[in-house]
Amino acid sequence: MPEKYHRLTPNNRYEIMEKIHQSYFPLFLSVCRQGDFTPTIKQMIEDFVVGRIGAQKGARAFVFQQLYDLAGGKENIDYLLAAIELHLASMYCFNVAADAKAGYDTPDKKATAYKTQDVVYDLSLKAIDEFSASQKIRSLIKKIFAKTQQQFLEGEIIDTIVNLYENRGKLPEDISEKIENIPDNEIYNTYGIPKETILGAIENLPTGCISDFTYLRSYLVNAVMIENFGAIIGVLLDLDNMVIEKLKKYGKFYGVGMMIVNDVQDYSLDLIEDGKTTATREKNKSDVFNDIQQ
Repeated sequence: MPEKYHRLTPNNRYEIMEKIHQSYFPLFLSVCRQGDFTPTIKQMIEDFVVGRIGAQKGARAFVFQQLYDLAGGKENIDYLLAAIELHLASMYCFNVAADAKAGYDTPDKKATAYKTQDVVYDLSLKAIDEFSASQKIRSLIKKIFAKTQQQFLEGEIIDTIVNLYENRGKLPEDISEKIENIPDNEIYNTYGIPKETILGAIENLPTGCISDFTYLRSYLVNAVMIENFGAIIGVLLDLDNMVIEKLKKYGKFYGVGMMIVNDVQDYSLDLIEDGKTTATREKNKSDVFNDIQQ
């Protein structure tokens, strides 16, 4: 391992993150400016994609750059880092609707957020097109992005549909039956995911009564993306399978750790009661508590 990686500290880590961000953010911004968006989608891209994800020093871009350098990468990958952060931003748009954040709690608002997710995911693919002149490399990276997106949606299905306290002790087929009876358009407006995708994810759950799938949810909605960095770096540098698997394993555990830290922060905020806002989360039944417990 190069000596420079032993010298990373909390202080210089943020300095490096800032340099990486300054390098890829103009490209991120230029891709976001492409396309003829509806006013509502354009506003969400400005508020959430650029304002909340793009403007921040991207932890995932930082991790990818460090792993790429560590594996021997030498080329400029700024467009690819922009693509990664755009992919993350598309997931964030989905989560805004799924969790009814920032006023996106009406059917129209939620529909806008779900549509914006699709638009921003397509922007991430455009950034991949800008990154490489090789059709083969572009195609392979897009396949990894598509796999990551599918796994993310499966995690959201577990989080928002399956892993509810009311479903504990039920069988997966009980939930499938309930979903089957909901009209397709209502399914998409409510969950932002096609009915067949929801049913497929539920069908793939372990047999038997539902207990708790919090770790699986955390893995799918966050860790999978970083785990799959190893596969992308393998494509770029033509690495052997052993090295790819080591990179993927590191990414998996790093991603799960990030999710636990996020949940600890959420849990801490839930303990705050200022006289105006009262915590509403069922502490011992929440995904937060279970993540900490595990």
